[in-house]
Amino acid sequence: MAERNGLDCIFVIMLRLLSIAFVFVSIQTSAQYSVTGLDAYPMPEHLVMTNASSDLLNARGRFITELERNGFHVITEQQQQQMWRSEQVAVRTAEVLQAAGQDGLSEDELKDRLQARGVSWSLHGQRQVERYVAEGMARTWVVETPRTQYFTKKTDHYAWDAAEVPEATLDAPHTFHFFSFNYTYRESLTCSNTFSEIHGSINDVSGGENTPLISFEFKQPLMGSACPSTIVPELARRMKPDPSARATPPEIDVQLKGGPHGLDGISTLMIVPQPGTDCSGVNSADAVDLFAMELIQHFDVVDRSVQNLIFEEQQLAMTGLIREVDLVEAGMHAGAQGILTVQGSCLADRAFWKAKLISVETSVLLLSAIGQDATPQAVAQAIGSAL
Repeated sequence: MAERNGLDCIFVIMLRLLSIAFVFVSIQTSAQYSVTGLDAYPMPEHLVMTNASSDLLNARGRFITELERNGFHVITEQQQQQMWRSEQVAVRTAEVLQAAGQDGLSEDELKDRLQARGVSWSLHGQRQVERYVAEGMARTWVVETPRTQYFTKKTDHYAWDAAEVPEATLDAPHTFHFFSFNYTYRESLTCSNTFSEIHGSINDVSGGENTPLISFEFKQPLMGSACPSTIVPELARRMKPDPSARATPPEIDVQLKGGPHGLDGISTLMIVPQPGTDCSGVNSADAVDLFAMELIQHFDVVDRSVQNLIFEEQQLAMTGLIREVDLVEAGMHAGAQGILTVQGSCLADRAFWKAKLISVETSVLLLSAIGQDATPQAVAQAIGSAL
């Protein structure tokens, strides 16, 4: 009997140990990882890593290592600012020299004009000019001016000597994505200290924007045993974008059918949507206000309430395809000289936006625009730039 009781005790102890092991495994595997927004996320040219004032677990260094391992080009905020500043100096210096023409500028004149554009001669301007001269994009010569019988003043002059001025490229979408995070931590039996939670995001900050793209988080319970050496690599692996998801640069073509003066008689514009929706779910009706905001500096735009009233009187539907003859008649009632139709579409997962401007008086096509892989704002901006 004593032997049987002893075996029973051993059996109970083993069951308890197995239960504890099961609970431990359950706790360990209950760590939660979440990354959202990855479906259409394009790899940026540069991933800017946030500065960290307090980082006991060296999360910043771990993220840099693991993100680079997964294909990101990680830079610091200071490097981003340096790249942006260098490009601004290069572009502005070239623009100042080109604007001066073949006669060029004296060194003092060049200093003043660069200073007016926010470029310090001593800090950046002089080195940039010398670089352009060395590359053959600018030329320099000395002008001697007699001051006295024995003294002649020598002045350096500079002029632009290249066919084109370099363009700013760092403002293009998906050039800089900003990686930020914060975390809480606690002591751990397995790795001294570990994360309790991590929350972070990746935003597109190109061109002064701050567009959220990805959000991520990690959580583990109080008894969770996941360590930083496994948590950060797993988050970075889950943030690796699909190679097929690449940002395609927009192609926008704007044509002025009547030449540069073909729109001289157009002062008031009525913007009308034609049925359609782009790949992001933006429909033509929603894009009307976007076009209006971009073009209002060039035209008076008929108010939507007035436009709706006229359409109701003519029994026209704002959401349906409207004949050109009806549009012209509606434009006449609204006091508009031009009708701009806008239409979005999605073909083979590529967004298209079309716009046509016709004369109310003659029904002649004055302007056409088509944007591929472009937003309605981008097409409207291109139209405004062409006017």
